[in-house]
This record gives sequence, C-alpha cells and structure tokens, in this order.
Amino acid sequence: FAVLHEDADEGVRSLRRANLLATTNRVPLAGGWGIRMGTPEIVRRGMTAADMPFLADLVSEALTRGSSCALANRTRAFRGRFTGVRFVS
Repeated sequence: FAVLHEDADEGVRSLRRANLLATTNRVPLAGGWGIRMGTPEIVRRGMTAADMPFLADLVSEALTRGSSCALANRTRAFRGRFTGVRFVS
C-alpha cells in the first residue's frame, strides 16, 4: 500500500532508531511512497521463517509505538544471533 512521502520517511526514521534498516521507495501503480526492507539480506544473514514473527513484532512496535532504547537493544540482541553471510542457491 502507498503512503504519503512524509509518513514513509517518518516510518523509516523510526525503524532506523530501532536498529532496523529500511528505505523509502516509490510505489509506481499506487502513486505514493512505501517502506522497503531488504528481505534478501534477511536470508543472507541466516534468518528463517521461524524468525519472522519476532522480526515482525519489532517492526510493528517501531512503527506503531515509536522507537526507544529498549527496542533498539532488543533488535541489536536479535540481530546478534545472525553472524556471517550465507548463500542460497
């Protein structure tokens, strides 16, 4: 879904404060802007489908309740479990 550019920018800032990397991207057919997250990087770091509910909770909390030091620390601890790079063929 598309959002106003300012809303997407604020969402990206909130995600970054929570130690979650995202960017804004134009959504061509919707005529607005959206938030893009790097799903290839998630796989390369070794996350699986079992990790997605926790990651989704972090994203949801950052976007709905705002970021805090506690949220950033939880994200950092979660990401710390995934070191190295894996290649999927």
